[in-house]
Amino acid sequence: MRRHKYNARSTTLDGISYPSQLHANLAGELKWRKMSGEIDDIRREVRVEPPWCSGECGKRVAPQVKVDFSFTNLATKETEWAEAKGVRFQRWIEFETWWRANGPGILHVYTDGGRGRMRIETIKPESYGTEIVGK
Repeated sequence: MRRHKYNARSTTLDGISYPSQLHANLAGELKWRKMSGEIDDIRREVRVEPPWCSGECGKRVAPQVKVDFSFTNLATKETEWAEAKGVRFQRWIEFETWWRANGPGILHVYTDGGRGRMRIETIKPESYGTEIVGK
């Protein structure tokens, strides 16, 4: 078995393989939220790019990233996104900067809080007229 670059361990949850325990924990959290009636329509590896970009943007103009999950918040009826982020590399930092200014909706970034806990940072783009909610 090949060792992962950042020491992540592949984890299987409900027959689906995830690249890390953090991703699997996030999937479990979203599944629990769906069962409790908070969210619906969970999708994996959703491609997100700027609305003005029709797939032909330059690398530095607007990075295209696959966000781990998207789902519908049943309270607001809006699509939200969730990302498990163990390591913030340069491409992600560029994408996050773009999202803060012009993202299509709310982005929840889950990081490892240690001892099996997850920290959540919720980013509402400036286009929503609000700032970062939690950190």
